[in-house]
Amino acid sequence: MFKNFVLPRNINSARSNFTLATVLQLVEKGTSYIILAVLTRNLLKEDLGSMFYALSIASLVAVILNFGTDTYLIRSTATNPHNSLIHLSRTLSIRFIAIVIGFVLLNIVVWLIQPALSPVMLLASAYDFLEEAGHPFLSFFLGRKQVVYRLFIIGGLKILTMPLIILIAIFSRALIPVLCGYVFISLLFIVACFWITSRNFGAIDLKWEPRVSAEILKAAFPFFLANTLNLMHMRFDTILVGAMLNVREVANYELGIKLVEAVRFMVRPFNMVFLPVFSEYFASHQIQKLRTRFLLLASIVFTAGIFLTILMNIFGASIITVFFGDDYHASILPTQILFISVPFLFAGIIANIVANAAHQEQKTVLVLLVAVLVNVGLNYISIPQLGIIGAAWTTVVSQIILTSGMFILVLPRLFIVSSDQQ
Repeated sequence: MFKNFVLPRNINSARSNFTLATVLQLVEKGTSYIILAVLTRNLLKEDLGSMFYALSIASLVAVILNFGTDTYLIRSTATNPHNSLIHLSRTLSIRFIAIVIGFVLLNIVVWLIQPALSPVMLLASAYDFLEEAGHPFLSFFLGRKQVVYRLFIIGGLKILTMPLIILIAIFSRALIPVLCGYVFISLLFIVACFWITSRNFGAIDLKWEPRVSAEILKAAFPFFLANTLNLMHMRFDTILVGAMLNVREVANYELGIKLVEAVRFMVRPFNMVFLPVFSEYFASHQIQKLRTRFLLLASIVFTAGIFLTILMNIFGASIITVFFGDDYHASILPTQILFISVPFLFAGIIANIVANAAHQEQKTVLVLLVAVLVNVGLNYISIPQLGIIGAAWTTVVSQIILTSGMFILVLPRLFIVSSDQQ
């Protein structure tokens, strides 16, 4: 099917890739939140909270097992496309070994510490880890500026996922069958990635090369730290809510987090498209062009974030009640608070793209570390006293600190380097 498929001549331009990436996000987020709306009406809140709790833990472990190689692969592929398949093969070799070991260890630990969560964690981690195993393919497509393949794979699977999970949820009204459906879809994801890559780019040579792997992990280590800290900043509050309160409060709080993630589709295409482009700008010393695009994009997304915050604080109660039911009325206020962080979240994503393109991963880690320490510290104080409202305000404060730090990091780089070259 794809072997003789000829892409239009301008399909890999930045504009075309941005359009495709936006379509991908609309499909991905649209189907995900239709599914979420069905799950909230067909699963017990305790079951849904258990799933969110398990996925938060599994996602954190999965990002650790990522070792930062996805961002490394995008940049390596964009700057060295002739050897991109070699980079992909080596990254996959590292990832598969790490995921198998991590999956076994995580589930043993959960079985020993919290056996009641063990069946949910077994399936949730299988789903999450399999998706994580397929991410190098998506990074490879982005580095090669072939967003169209990512759209085919993710879009197709999301369209398949929606009716499958909805039917399972409606007829079973149980969590375990729903998680089994997600595991099945993630297996199809891996098969599709292998098939499309091998037919369009060449064979993937999986083999263990300790010396080469060590070099890759060393180069990707700053990305690993940044990704881990970033996910801790986004997810650790959910874990703490589950540990300090209960899974019902996890469901209430996580619904707000999910809605914030939903609107991230507006800026995620920028990362997909402009990380390879900005990497090329830095490699070719086109700093003035980079500075202009960065300031323009940051202004646009910050304004869009303010608009979304206003909408949520006006219509949030109606949105949550209509889509997720009266049982999630407790999610309204924390969601409205969480949306105050959206303008800063959007602008911070744009700044992070520039930092990664400019090889400033180590400094990014320091900024993230400060934000995470503030987040964890405030959550330990606020959650016992204020519950999920305290967790929401903590997210806002730590996001403002994170975004401010990223701008302090990248702006001097853009202006000082430019003046030196002039």
